[in-house]
Amino acid sequence: MATRGSPTLREAGYTYLIIDDCWQGKRHPDTGAIEADASRFPSGMAATADYVHGRGLRFGLYSDIGNATCAGRPGALGHEETDAATYAAWGVDYLKVDFCYSAGEDPVTHYRTVSRALGDDSTRRIFLAACSWGRGAPWTWGPTVAADSWRTGPDLLPFWSATTKAAIADDFVAAEGTYVNADGKAEAGLKLSTTDAVLQAADRVAGLGRFAGPAVGWNDPDMVVGFDGMTLDDNAGGDARRWGGLTPDQAASHLALWAVAAAPLILGVDVADLPPDLQALMTNADLIAVSQDPGGVPGRVVWSASDAGWAAGRPPVAASGGADADVDVWVRPLTGGARGDMEYAVLAVNRDARRSTTLAGPTWARLLPVAATGVAAASG
Repeated sequence: MATRGSPTLREAGYTYLIIDDCWQGKRHPDTGAIEADASRFPSGMAATADYVHGRGLRFGLYSDIGNATCAGRPGALGHEETDAATYAAWGVDYLKVDFCYSAGEDPVTHYRTVSRALGDDSTRRIFLAACSWGRGAPWTWGPTVAADSWRTGPDLLPFWSATTKAAIADDFVAAEGTYVNADGKAEAGLKLSTTDAVLQAADRVAGLGRFAGPAVGWNDPDMVVGFDGMTLDDNAGGDARRWGGLTPDQAASHLALWAVAAAPLILGVDVADLPPDLQALMTNADLIAVSQDPGGVPGRVVWSASDAGWAAGRPPVAASGGADADVDVWVRPLTGGARGDMEYAVLAVNRDARRSTTLAGPTWARLLPVAATGVAAASG
């Protein structure tokens, strides 16, 4: 992140290095303090944080509100105060708190407990990312528990749409169907049925812009997944069969959707081995400028239609996107900042994974209603 590419990810504006699940070892038998997995982090997490800070980056960790993390490592339940003190001592800047093994309890209560343990929001230095998978509509309660961001839905897998995900479902389940997780459930079916594809995640966040902003917090539809598919086993070797994956055009659309939605750009890819074209995409100055616009106003879908309807200038059936729309048009107001010549970011998304779409006919100003942004959007 700090040294590879020109610009590097750090130079492009990526601020945090976040370690997700499986960094934990055990809890100290006397104090209950969380300890790092010594085989993976033999120098400990404080030294790891110092190393990351020394490269000009901020440092993030993962926890869970339940008794255990999603991978079965120690969770935070009953240890919130101890963990908060430990993370502060280590120099942690960002904390993702997951929702596994929560016993179906009220997420508001749990995340408020974690937030209070981290300290008063006016002085707290740790960014709190509440990951309740959209349970309980966290965009409505996230600010009340002083969360800085909240997940709007389940985990994201590298599929463009529900249709492309469903197309491999039978083969995927057949290949992995013999594997049963710790809860006695078939992992393959769970991965596909309890996760989102890119468009599913984008549809969830499309109507939530009014709940987010710099003084409130951020809608988080999950990570930017890049080109890669997933392996049958998270710990599988390089020769494991891969499933899913995005085309370069879909990956570009994924990043652009997150930028226009004012969603956090968290790269769920191997940043040590980014292909040059993916590195160029993820450091694209225009996309980063839209994503990090200082006004922080999220965009929204203002037009949804088939390409035929677009060409004829017909109004959409619904203005909120959806699985049956061929084209979605998003608009995000911009304050300008360093890009003072820009007033709006306009993004047209082809939802169809099988064919290209040409948008011909009415101009942008005719297509986008005045009510969408307050003024007619300019062409281009």
